[in-house]
Amino acid sequence: MRTALAVVIVSILVIGIVIAASDVPSLEQVWKFVQKLDKRVDALDKIVLGGKGKPSLVERVAALEKEVAELKENVSDLKIDVEILQLQLTSINALPIETARRAHTEFGDLAIVEHSGLTIGDYLAGDVIGEIIIVSDERVGEFESLFTDRFYECNIVGHQSPFVNDRSPNSTGITRNYTHMKNISVVSQHQNWTAVRSGNKSCVPAVSGSAIEFWNRTLSSFTRNMSSLFNITDRLHRMMGTTAENGTTLRGFIVGITTWINRTSYAKNMTVKIRGAGVSNGSSVISGVNVSGTEGTGDAFNPVNAQMIIEEFITKNEFVIIIIENPFAGGFHAIAIHSMSNVPNERGNYDVAVMDPESGEIIETEIEPDGSICTEYDEQGNCKTAADIQQIRSISMIGS
Repeated sequence: MRTALAVVIVSILVIGIVIAASDVPSLEQVWKFVQKLDKRVDALDKIVLGGKGKPSLVERVAALEKEVAELKENVSDLKIDVEILQLQLTSINALPIETARRAHTEFGDLAIVEHSGLTIGDYLAGDVIGEIIIVSDERVGEFESLFTDRFYECNIVGHQSPFVNDRSPNSTGITRNYTHMKNISVVSQHQNWTAVRSGNKSCVPAVSGSAIEFWNRTLSSFTRNMSSLFNITDRLHRMMGTTAENGTTLRGFIVGITTWINRTSYAKNMTVKIRGAGVSNGSSVISGVNVSGTEGTGDAFNPVNAQMIIEEFITKNEFVIIIIENPFAGGFHAIAIHSMSNVPNERGNYDVAVMDPESGEIIETEIEPDGSICTEYDEQGNCKTAADIQQIRSISMIGS
């Protein structure tokens, strides 16, 4: 509009020059001259402003700036999509996942967990969350042989936490003395996540998000500069393949947490350990991170015991996630250890405080020597119901 106005002003000056340089024109001559100018202004409007009735150039620039700002907010998601798309789409896109377990790419061989009826194209298009693990050729079978995929955490239906009550009068804080504390952040799994709208099966990404936030206190940018614990946990849902139907598998957890660590540039500094049920003795390198497995030494009901947890949490100073059976809702549930004592209490058990993502609270309870954790106390303070601990998952710095 300012350009058009300038044309009008210049044209008026031209009229003035014409008038001053010659005889006074007739009214008809002036009118014809104005009509010509009006057509020129209309033409300029179409060129500069995109035509009458359309947004001005300034308005269109503002709209583009807004669109750019929105794209910047999602840049981290776009980077993940780009990385996935770089895995030679033309050669493996249409292959069924069951028959593409060892597709070769410039990044290494792909080991793909079976999902009947799905294709790699489905995964790359984002229609379903699958599990793609980049490993070296000799590691593909090794990964699958070490870690089974039978665990689906967590089966929390209708907010049925394994913990009916605890030993503390205040479930949101610590009331007892412990020999070792980590003061980890509390995360509720019941939030409006992007990948999984219902948080009933989101316990594993929730405790893993707390682990990432904890190690960020020591390792700069371990959160990958994400602004909140919610955003970290939300991203982990996708990276771990968490679904509203089945939760998170053991392999999904390993893939997600090692991929996250790899993208922080701390892969050589970190290690992930799995002890207990569903694990074989050995180690494998996944996304540059050493992942080891240790078979449980107890029976099927108690594959791990209290001393194993003390070793990981206190002696080795690791972030410890434990997988327990849910005695009320069935299935399995993931919790993280906040504090623990390595000296038995008056009952002969070990006092422990855990972060329970289902309740979004710190629960104070105790672990028996055989590896059972109390989930319900009677009115006299005696353990009424206990859950078996099936796995210990440790995330730690090498040499910590």
